[in-house]
Amino acid sequence: MTLFIQPVQIATDVLNDAQNAVAGWRRVLDVLDLEPDVADPDEAGVALPPGPLSVRFAGVSFRYPGGPIVLADVDLGLAARTKVAVVGETAAARPPSPSCSPG
Repeated sequence: MTLFIQPVQIATDVLNDAQNAVAGWRRVLDVLDLEPDVADPDEAGVALPPGPLSVRFAGVSFRYPGGPIVLADVDLGLAARTKVAVVGETAAARPPSPSCSPG
């Protein structure tokens, strides 16, 4: 009886694995068919100034899911090659105290 059931079970497993593989391949094709959110510029592209670029953050806020806001309405302009550390601590006894320190 085992000699008959084992090949049938193997065939069932192979069929199940094949169906999973086809479903996975369809998902991959669906992702590849998505249109990008941001289009690439044409062949000429966009000319950037030489050297490092500066960055500007305006109205940035952050909170952990389900938690209080730990960073609120930060406006920060950073020159090229500037390092920034965002540090803070949240405790039940006191409100969050984030700080931004360019350096």
